[in-house]
Amino acid sequence: MRCGKIDTCDSSQRGQYDDSYMNRPLTIEERCRSFSEANRESQEFYSPLYPNKYPNNTDCTLNIEAEFGFIIRVDFRDYFEIEPSENCENDFLEIRDGAHGYSDLMGRYCGSDFPPIITSQDRHLWLRFRSDESLQYRGFRAVYEFIMQEMGRPEIPACNFETGGVSGMVTQAEIPQFRFNYSYTYRMPIDCTWTIRVAEGHMIYLFFEEFELHQPNECDVNFVDLFGANRDLRDRIKHFCGSVADSVVTTTNVMHVRFFSVGQARHSKFKAWFTAFRERIAEGGEAF
Repeated sequence: MRCGKIDTCDSSQRGQYDDSYMNRPLTIEERCRSFSEANRESQEFYSPLYPNKYPNNTDCTLNIEAEFGFIIRVDFRDYFEIEPSENCENDFLEIRDGAHGYSDLMGRYCGSDFPPIITSQDRHLWLRFRSDESLQYRGFRAVYEFIMQEMGRPEIPACNFETGGVSGMVTQAEIPQFRFNYSYTYRMPIDCTWTIRVAEGHMIYLFFEEFELHQPNECDVNFVDLFGANRDLRDRIKHFCGSVADSVVTTTNVMHVRFFSVGQARHSKFKAWFTAFRERIAEGGEAF
C-alpha cells in the first residue's frame, strides 16, 4: 500500500499513552500526541491519551495527506465514546474534506454511535478533537488507508503565496494564467491563499483598494476570507462575498488572505494593501 503523510509523524510509538507524564502536568502537545501524531506504521490515530479517557480542555488537530492519485478512507473500531450533547457542542470530533479548517465539513461527531466510514474527495482530511472542562469519556480508535483513485487531471501544487515586510500588496493578479487554464479545463475552482507575515510584536492593517466580485452575494462561488495566524474557521476574521470589503486589523503578526472563485466568478478581482504596525504603550501600561 502506498503511504501518504501525517503532519509531524516520525515515530512508530506515537499514539500510545505514556504514564510517565502522570507525575507532572501534561503539556498540550502531550495531551494531543496520540491524535495529532498518528501511528504511521499501523495507520491509526486515537483520541487524546488513548487508551485512557481523554482529558478535559483539550483542542487538537490532525491533517492526513495522501499522495496525488489517492484518496483517504477512515474507519472507527472497537468503540466510540465522546460526551453526548446537542449538536455536539461540548466534546466532539470534527472532520473536514480538505487540508484546512475551512474545508467542507463532513461531520461533527459525539455520543456512542460510530461515525460512518469517512472517504475524502481528494488527498486531504482535516480533523479536530475538542473537549470542554467537564466529563471524560473513553474516546476512540480509528484506522485509515490510502485508496488509489483516478483523478482525471494532472497534479499541480497548491496555490499559496508568501509576503511580508513593513508594507505590501496582495491581489488576484498574482495568480498565474496556467491556474486559470487548469481551472477552466478541469472545472476546478481557483482557491489561493496569501500568507502575510510581519515582524514579531507587530500587527497588520489591511485595506482594499479594489474589490469586485463577478457575482456579488453569491457566496458559494466567489469570496475573500481573512484569517489570523491559523487557517481555520475559529480564526476567521472576516468573510467578504458582497460588493464591499472593509479594512481589517489583526491581533497577531500573521494574516492569511484566501481568494475563492469558481465558474464565471473566476473573473472576480481584488487588490489589498497591508501595513505592519505596533501599538504604543502608555505609561500606565495601556495600549493606544
